[in-house]
Amino acid sequence: MKRETWVLVVILIVAALLRLVNLGQGDPLGDESILAFRAVGLLDFDAAARQTTPLEWFDPDAPWWTRLSWHDHPPLHFWLQHVSLAMLGDTRAGFRFPSALLGIGSVWLMYLIASRLFDRRAGLIAAALLAITVSHVFISRVGLQEGPLIFFMLLAVYGFLRGMEHHRFFLLAGATLGAALLTKYTAAVLLPLFFVCLLLRDRRAFASSSLWFGIVILAVVLSPAIIYNVMLYRTVGHFDFQLSYVLGQHPQAWQSAPGKEEIGTLPDRMRNFFPALAKGNSPLFLAAFAAGIALSLRRLLGKKGSPADVFVMLAIAFFVSWLFVIGPTRRFVTLLTPFFALAAIPLLSALYERFSKRFAVSGMAVLAAVELLYSINTQLLPYPVGAKYLAYADTRFETYAWGYAALDDALAKRIEGKFPSLRLETTYAFLERLADAGIEQAKQTGAVPSPTLFVYDENLLPGPRLWIMDRRQVYRGWPFMNAATYNTILEEKGADYFSRAGLTEQFFIAPTVNVPLRPKDRQTSFGLELERQLINRGKTPIEVITNPRGEPVFRIYKM
Repeated sequence: MKRETWVLVVILIVAALLRLVNLGQGDPLGDESILAFRAVGLLDFDAAARQTTPLEWFDPDAPWWTRLSWHDHPPLHFWLQHVSLAMLGDTRAGFRFPSALLGIGSVWLMYLIASRLFDRRAGLIAAALLAITVSHVFISRVGLQEGPLIFFMLLAVYGFLRGMEHHRFFLLAGATLGAALLTKYTAAVLLPLFFVCLLLRDRRAFASSSLWFGIVILAVVLSPAIIYNVMLYRTVGHFDFQLSYVLGQHPQAWQSAPGKEEIGTLPDRMRNFFPALAKGNSPLFLAAFAAGIALSLRRLLGKKGSPADVFVMLAIAFFVSWLFVIGPTRRFVTLLTPFFALAAIPLLSALYERFSKRFAVSGMAVLAAVELLYSINTQLLPYPVGAKYLAYADTRFETYAWGYAALDDALAKRIEGKFPSLRLETTYAFLERLADAGIEQAKQTGAVPSPTLFVYDENLLPGPRLWIMDRRQVYRGWPFMNAATYNTILEEKGADYFSRAGLTEQFFIAPTVNVPLRPKDRQTSFGLELERQLINRGKTPIEVITNPRGEPVFRIYKM
């Protein structure tokens, strides 16, 4: 192989190691848990009382179209995670694997795009930047939509750039932009970018049949979400959560708007933009792309800029403007990372040409090593070392190893090879069917019955609880109950009610001070009171679960 090919192979291997090593470590927190929980069974339900779903509205027989999409997101990300979980099991690595795999693919696409815009040397530099920079390593190691979204967006960009050379590639651009929109509607930002670029460089494309066929293909790929929204509007008078929010619809069923209630006013979003960049990127990467932007703007103002400079600056302008609309959260800001890598190319190329080849290569190798260590410290080590921002990015706390992952693993061991001999009744028929199917599947694998009930402190964070407890209850039938409900039932039906019902092995899961809990103003004392009662009865924990530091994070009592 040519030396260039070998370099690209090495870059892709490094990208793979950064994205796949210890992929399952760290707690499943926040949206990652909510998305993964629903992906297990392609289930549009997450027990959110203030944001119910069509499956709940139409229970027990939801219409066929409710399976085409989700009430708050288009479906492709869920489909990808579902396939991965089916192959790798209900594990953290399982729901993160699509992001990691497509993150590696994004590095390869970065090479293709930069080679098309600049040259092959620039392609290798851009691929290397994306491979090791912490922002993209982070988004490739979490089960959020932005990792796959970046891949499909980059593939659409590549198809579009090729389409301006040979119009038949607009078919690829249409298909992959449709896939990007089917992952998350955020990809709509590419539509004005492509339109403006065609106006500036290739107006003849508007008369090309390939462009219009590409738009048709886009609509076909996006059709599950289109049909879902048409049928939803015909049935209940509004579109899905995202579209209804944009259009100013306020359905009674959706009384809260998580993620949108916190973004603030436009001035707030503009003020938060630069702090979000600083928290999610290394100082070195920020300096490189800022200097690259300055150089590109200087060339453009001096009328020495290239079409590549125009495209990159336009892309950054559109994406930054879009972030001012949707809010510059950590995960959203990662969408800028590929274009920041492209923006750094003029600077790095200029340095390469100005100095001797040996000096330039050595200098870039040192800078790459610094960025690589920064990413390893942030994302691969269980706990980063050094000062935050200077030695590691704030993104570490998206999957920080507080101890919920350790609880997940401990419960998996405790119920391995078993199925619940008795399950609790559920509110909806579709949940009954799922639990029954999970128990039947376990029986077919040779699992043995277990008369087990798990009680937990309701102050646990909602995201981890959904993945660790609710997933096992909904899809496998295991009885889980919070301490408040447990105490209420015992008061009403007697202290031995659950034992009489056949649940003779009852466990209580109590958190320690080393794990984060719900905000203080939303906490209750039922869990603490139950643990106090167990201690007064002479009970001691049968298992103390520790985090990677060896600190106790959960105590399990047998009641």
